[in-house]
Amino acid sequence: MQASKLKLGGEYAIKYNGELRAIRVVSLNSIRNHKGTSNSVSGYVLNDDGSSMEDADGRIIQATFAVSDLLGDFSEHSEMVAARHAKHLENEAVKKATADAAVALVHQFYHLTGQALPNKLDYNSMFNTSYAGKVEATAEGVKLLLAAIRKMQTERV
Repeated sequence: MQASKLKLGGEYAIKYNGELRAIRVVSLNSIRNHKGTSNSVSGYVLNDDGSSMEDADGRIIQATFAVSDLLGDFSEHSEMVAARHAKHLENEAVKKATADAAVALVHQFYHLTGQALPNKLDYNSMFNTSYAGKVEATAEGVKLLLAAIRKMQTERV
């Protein structure tokens, strides 16, 4: 972030002890020397509810950070993080539902063909699931499954 864009009293996102936190700016500091200007910001580190964090002795934590350490306006940044996290959870739920449905289908195939369900489903099993969530069958499994389906069809007629 640019130091000129910061406002006193504004809340900005920052990584503090490995966690995304907000800092409420109380001062902007610029130091000029022969190498150029360095900018820093001082402020109170905030809890998730917006209250100031306290150390073990009950003192409010005030810290100084380089302006380059700021990730941006906290309200915008936290919404992006929440949206990304929600999308990740949604994708994981879809993957889990697909995998669960594939395993249930494999169990139905074993039941339909009258074969005993093995203790462990792996690539040597008559019916199994792949890492991509696809149902796979060996040649023997396909023959047994087709025979079971044909038998069901003739019983209906």
